[in-house]
Amino acid sequence: MLIGRPKSEIQERSKQIRADFRKRWGKSRRKDLKRDLFVRQSNKCPVCGQPLSASGRILWNRESGETREVDFLLYVDHAISVWIWAETALPIEEACRQANEECNLQLVHAACDRLKSSQDHEEFMECNTKTHRPKSITRDKDPDLEDLLSKK
Repeated sequence: MLIGRPKSEIQERSKQIRADFRKRWGKSRRKDLKRDLFVRQSNKCPVCGQPLSASGRILWNRESGETREVDFLLYVDHAISVWIWAETALPIEEACRQANEECNLQLVHAACDRLKSSQDHEEFMECNTKTHRPKSITRDKDPDLEDLLSKK
């Protein structure tokens, strides 16, 4: 349930939710989280529908099912925006917990994260047809795993 909080309070609560995310999902845990989200999402960005491995941090070998981290950009995004959680009537501790649960997180291309901004996933998808989705952030097909690894 959303309530009429002042903008300054929503901004402060958003900062607390983001700080809780960094604390809960520290750098070492975030690598595991990204790998788990990558597998759960079957190598697809939920924003543009393109393969994460075409421009992401994780490469997936289809034959072995193994993943390997490489130096590209993928972001962990909140499916329901931090801003929306900050607006809820929930106590801040509960808003932090629910906002930062793995079920509310998704792995997206960096450009898709910027495009989605503070909208929640459903709101963004309703407002954007396939023709408006970003195309420049990924290639037309998955890169060859061996080709990418040899460039490292």
